[in-house]
Amino acid sequence: MELKVELINEPYNFIEDSIVTEKKLISKYVSDGIGEDYLYWKSQNPVLISAQTGMGKNTFIETIIIKHCVENNKKILIISNRTANNRQQKKRVSSIVGCEYILENFTPKGLDELETFKNVRIVTYQKLEKYLYNYCESKKLEKFDFVVFDECHYFESDSLFNNGTGKTLYKSLSVFKNSIRIFMTATPDEIFKIIIQKEKALGLSSINKIYYINHPIESFFYPKTVLYYNFQRNYNYISPKYFNNKDTLLELIKNDNSNFKWLIFVTNKQDGENFVNNIGKNSTFITSESKNSKYEDGKIYSQVVTTEKFTCKVLVSTSVMDNGINFKDPLLKNIVIFAYDKTEFIQMLGRKRVINDESINLYLYGNNVKTIRNKLSGINKQIEAICLLKDNPSLFLNQYFRNSELISGLIYFNKNLEPKINEFAEKKLYFLKNFYENLISNFILIGKQAFILEQLAWLSLEKTYNPKLWIDYIDSDKNKRKLIEFLNSNCNIPLSDKALENFQINFKELFVATYGKQSGDRSDRVYKETKMRKLLEKYDLPYKITIKNNAFTLCKM
Repeated sequence: MELKVELINEPYNFIEDSIVTEKKLISKYVSDGIGEDYLYWKSQNPVLISAQTGMGKNTFIETIIIKHCVENNKKILIISNRTANNRQQKKRVSSIVGCEYILENFTPKGLDELETFKNVRIVTYQKLEKYLYNYCESKKLEKFDFVVFDECHYFESDSLFNNGTGKTLYKSLSVFKNSIRIFMTATPDEIFKIIIQKEKALGLSSINKIYYINHPIESFFYPKTVLYYNFQRNYNYISPKYFNNKDTLLELIKNDNSNFKWLIFVTNKQDGENFVNNIGKNSTFITSESKNSKYEDGKIYSQVVTTEKFTCKVLVSTSVMDNGINFKDPLLKNIVIFAYDKTEFIQMLGRKRVINDESINLYLYGNNVKTIRNKLSGINKQIEAICLLKDNPSLFLNQYFRNSELISGLIYFNKNLEPKINEFAEKKLYFLKNFYENLISNFILIGKQAFILEQLAWLSLEKTYNPKLWIDYIDSDKNKRKLIEFLNSNCNIPLSDKALENFQINFKELFVATYGKQSGDRSDRVYKETKMRKLLEKYDLPYKITIKNNAFTLCKM
């Protein structure tokens, strides 16, 4: 049967490649956009689906593809990321294929071990990695008619802390060469480039095998065309607000007397614990450990998985909730995202499913150039490690082997116990290096809104930027001029006793007026020398403080 999919030959968004054929779609839902194209898909035609969260990628798989498999006695494998996402999928799929009764005797943890629901099998990427390198399991995997790589950005986004992502994808394409491979994500920017390159490379290697051993071409993997379904995005439901001061955000949350809920994504456990400790009652912090916890966080975690809602006022979460989990709650109106990576950012935002004409308040963290420089420094250290491995493996092992935290996602060992680079991690590092360097330049050029504009651009909302949407906005330009005038007027003047006390009072008053309340501020205390130094550095103000003969002197750098 000939391929009958309606295709539009347009330049591919990520790489120009003759094997890629794109279909741009403005349909609201994936099922409507793809229509009956799936009836003509073949294993030679890998399928890429790029669609905004909430457009029904999983609904398409569960209501169209699974139904097609059931009716035609075909087998389908679904690979998903994160335990919570996996549990939700199993509950939905068991109902679709009519075997939900199986779940009655399973605890949430027991459900993690259950994979097969009639002709549907559901596994995590972590389990897939183990199965691919087990001979018996890999032979079973070869028999699937459809293989769905849900949230396929996993291979790239998790590469800095999972050293097997690169080899897992490459092995997957080989094992599933006779299956219809469907790759789905809302964040395709980097991963689709890699998938296409790998599909093409395996196709070329198959051609060489055909040339040498004279087998029929149908028995080999050869991607004639990569089918790319690209759905238009729309983030107009977002009402963005910005902040640089976490204390200001905390005050806003604590003073919120409405019934509306808050979802806060943090980048590390310490920040999450600080938020919950400061917010107090009716707030819960979710981490990867929560899925098996017997405490309140475990109850809320299970609640999210089973009801797609949470009962507390404020839910704080690490990236454990950034993939596949849905929140269908009209009371969830406020989302706060601390993320430096576009993929993480979009995935976190997408956890909230928008109903009808909902409007969501999205609070964006402005950050500062010092933090970005620190992150760039960490990236450069990892790149140095990779370069050393390429140049001198023995010296690399002597220097870095004990520093597992630095290289854990970058390096794996082959059968000969030789260290090898996870190529996805390497690509990710150089991407981040370029991103952070450009962001630092933008901070220097345009100031505190640099990262805000970057995040808005991820949503195609950069033209909506409004300086009055800073939640700590108080005519900052005018107040900053007053602060600079005050600092300049006090430069190179030794201060002590009463003069120093007056300087400290005025410094704090003008600083808070310009940048908002600072962490640890108390109304009955002025800023001491150490805190003034830190604040001048934090906000890139070109002044330094010297102490000589017990006299305080402010100098311009």
